[in-house]
This record gives sequence, structure tokens and C-alpha cells, in this order.
Amino acid sequence: MIYLGLLPYKFDNAVYFFLYCLVGAVIPISTFPRWPDFGRSSGYMLIPASLMEKFLCGLFYGIVLYTIVYCLTYFVMTYLVTYAIIFFFFSNNLLPFHEVITSAIDDTTLPFRSYFVFFITLMFAQSVCMICIIRFKKNRLLIFFLIFFAILILYGIGMHKLMSEFVHTKGLSIIKTPGAFLTFMTPDFGFSGYINHQNIDEHFSFTKLIGDLNRWIWFAVFAMLYLSAWFKFREREL
Repeated sequence: MIYLGLLPYKFDNAVYFFLYCLVGAVIPISTFPRWPDFGRSSGYMLIPASLMEKFLCGLFYGIVLYTIVYCLTYFVMTYLVTYAIIFFFFSNNLLPFHEVITSAIDDTTLPFRSYFVFFITLMFAQSVCMICIIRFKKNRLLIFFLIFFAILILYGIGMHKLMSEFVHTKGLSIIKTPGAFLTFMTPDFGFSGYINHQNIDEHFSFTKLIGDLNRWIWFAVFAMLYLSAWFKFREREL
């Protein structure tokens, strides 16, 4: 965050959002260290608590506490970069810090469904990473990135093919499929082209009810991935 803050151009919130998901995905590697190593993971198994309690503590650490620390770090780094570094070493006419923070908080006042999308994306990255560190013994982070991006690429190709089946008119092509990555991001699509020398450019969005249902379905899918990771832990304990 310090590095991003020192760059001469300003990143939009998407960069910090992807950073949030990426770091959140890697956290299970430190939460459940060396899990495939039967000798080194024995200390974790000897903790006097049930497997479910240990697993839920790991999720609490990796989701709830991580989110709180990430948000606090964002504001602290903003202060350090803007006021502790630039203020002392460069001439400036900066606004008071409380005005900057108030503006930043106002910018993050989004609808609940927007924060729900952030949370689901974190679940997606973290659950896939957790399964990778349980299942594989070597190159787990590399395997995670390969699986993660393979899912996104295959999903994008499949969604484009599916949307193309809905648009049968010749000369029209799909220009946007639901979701930047998965449909819980933005459940809408569009197509464009020329028919009888006339430009056609259409964009459709699903209703709020369908969009909300879609997000809850993805939430259930990623919750099942967490559950499958728990079953893998249970097999190891047995």
C-alpha cells in the first residue's frame, strides 16, 4: 500500500479490491502451515479443541480479523504516505487529514450488495487456495494461481458461448458477458453489430431479484468449497 501510494498516478478502488482478495487468499498458508507434512502439522492436531473449532478460528482470523486489519492498514498507510512522507519532504497544499479521511469514508459508502460482492470474491479466492494447500505438498501457491485463473478463463469462454446461443441474429456479436469475472460481479450482458447497415448496440441487466439470487447461489457454492476443505482436515485428523 505504501508503494501504491507513492506512485505518481492514482489507482482506483479496483486495485485495492484485488489486493484485498489476493492477500486474503494467501492467508490460509500461514493459518494452516505445512498441513500436508504429517510431522510438522502434528502440533496443530494436538491443540485441545475440536477440529471444527480450529477450522472456524482459522476462518475468523482469515476473514473477519483480516478484513478489519486491511481497512485499518489502508487508512494508516494513507496517512503515512500523504502526511508523514510528502508533508515533511515536499512542498504541498494538502487538505487537513480529517477531511481526507471523511472523503474516503464517503467514497466507500456503497450499497450492501457491493460489499457482499467483495466478500464473495474473497471467499472464492480463499476457499480455492485453502483446498490447494491441503491437497498439494509442493508449489501450492503456483498451483493455486493456475487453478484460479483457469477457472476465470474457462468461465469467461463458457459464458461467452452461452450468451452467443441467446443471440441468433446474424451480424451481432457479444461484447459483454455477465460479470467481469463471475456473474456475482455484474449480472448483465450486451451485444452489438450491423443489421441491414444499421448499428445495433444493446445492453441488458437482470432484475435486482435475479441478481441477489445469483449472489446467494455463489455464496452457497463457495461455502461448500470451505466445507470440502473442512472434510479434508477431518480426513487428516482421523
